[in-house]
Order: sequence, then C-alpha cells, then structure tokens
Amino acid sequence: IIKKISLPNSYWITPENNNTSSILEQCSQHIDNGIKMIQLRSKRQLNTQYIEKFNQLCQLNHVKLILNMPQMNFTEPCDGWHLTTKELLNFYSKELPEEKLIGASTHNLEEVKHAEKMSMDYISLSPINKTLSHPDTKTLGWSKASEIVSQSRLPIYLLGGMNKDSLNQALSIGAKGIAGIRGI
Repeated sequence: IIKKISLPNSYWITPENNNTSSILEQCSQHIDNGIKMIQLRSKRQLNTQYIEKFNQLCQLNHVKLILNMPQMNFTEPCDGWHLTTKELLNFYSKELPEEKLIGASTHNLEEVKHAEKMSMDYISLSPINKTLSHPDTKTLGWSKASEIVSQSRLPIYLLGGMNKDSLNQALSIGAKGIAGIRGI
C-alpha cells in the first residue's frame, strides 16, 4: 500500500534511441523539471553499466528508476520493473524484493484485470489518444479510459498522446496520473 501511495502523478518514458549521453542528458533535464519516476525502456537488452549510470543519477536525485527491457532477470540495479503486455500475460508471481515496484502495460479491461490478479503495483493504460510512435493504432479515448479506470483497484497511468495539460483530466477520471515520452 505504501508503494502505491508514494507513486508520483506522472512519469517519463525514455525514447527508443538509447544513446547514452543524449538520453542521460534528457533524463537530467526531466529530473530538473520535477519528474520523480523514470522508465528506462528499450526493445533490446541494455548492459549493466548503462543501467547503473541511470540508476546513480536517479538515486542521487531521489527519483524512482523503472526498467523495461527484454529478458529482465529482476536483479538489475533499479527501483522496479515494467512488463510489456505479453510479459504480463505470461507472468507468474515471482519472488521479487518487497521494496521494488512492478508495473505493466495494458490496453483493455481484460489485461487490467489480469494485472490485478498478478498483484501489479501500477499499470499503464494505452493508447488514450493518437501518438507519433503508433499512428495507426486504434485509441481508447477518454470515455473508454474512464470506464476501465472505474473498474480497477490498481493505480493507472494513462499513456498515449499525453501532455502536462492532460494530467487534470486523467486525475478527474480516477487515474493515478499520466506517462509519456514526448509530452511529459
């Protein structure tokens, strides 16, 4: 419960082009702008030294670092892990350190309910609006997002076309907050 209460109302997701200096600079800028949780996301395996650089930066600034990459072993230096939808649907409760966060990506009520059964600490629900990264993906829209949020017991971050102006609307429908790559 304490982990869920201490979650911030927004978090930044790193863009896919994991260039160490550029992404670390962006990370520093987001921290300077008040972000308290960052998801280091990659479609490929990241080396431990790279993860450690992010973790050190985040730890120095009291920012939570959440790792999202293939083949996570759940011992990486971070504050928690974020599962893809596929990983969530294949996830079976593991012995994870109690102090670590575990979240997952969801796109519909069925996946949200599965995340509840797997005792996720938080989830993201997407896409709410059109995004540059997935321009042809069908969006949920605010009405459907509100319906899903109202049926969940988990803290939900809305994702997909979010920006700082979206936060109040997300909070008004009961979401924990928003997450994103560009607009956060």
